[in-house]
Amino acid sequence: VLVVAGSCLPATSTASGICDDPTQSTAAVRLLCSGIEKQDGGDIDGAMTDFEGALELQPDLTEAHLMLGIAYYGKKDDMRALEEYDKYLAVIPDNFHAWSNRAAVYLRIGDLAAARADIDRALALNADDRELLENRIVIAREAADWKTVIRDSTWLLEHFAPAGAWILTLTALTIGLPFWPYQSCRLEVYFAFAAAALHQASSCHIRLRLHL
Repeated sequence: VLVVAGSCLPATSTASGICDDPTQSTAAVRLLCSGIEKQDGGDIDGAMTDFEGALELQPDLTEAHLMLGIAYYGKKDDMRALEEYDKYLAVIPDNFHAWSNRAAVYLRIGDLAAARADIDRALALNADDRELLENRIVIAREAADWKTVIRDSTWLLEHFAPAGAWILTLTALTIGLPFWPYQSCRLEVYFAFAAAALHQASSCHIRLRLHL
């Protein structure tokens, strides 16, 4: 499952930053901020009413489109979510969280090519973001793009010390392997991938060193 930036996460922070600016305290912005509070509290329908009201008062309040995209995704209304993300990204194309969020919608409707294009765009804006890399691993796994799965998983292991179980769990799930018992010593784990899975003539052995 892809990580979707929503309530209490960075995409919401992008929109809620306007709430902290007293110079932008218009009626539309107040409705936007009210909607964010409602969404954080689990009242998605109430939040959507506020976001739509904010756009009626101020049609160029693009942050409301971002928040509506998150809300529609939560309600599994994928086509409406795409519409809202399209409107937001047409105006603000440098929000990598929004690209990643739209990738999640495309993944859910089965458009793997569009999902990959969006997550690659997100990573072009923020190449070292762990959650974005995890999202690309999920998309690559669904597309059976094992080269990308291996490359990104290896990069994560090399650059983010696995102080907790998350990286081991992520890698195991990604490659479809069972979990290993956690140990308080260095583990050297060898993953063997079948030639068919990698579309290569011979098996590819990837050595991943974990420091737990």
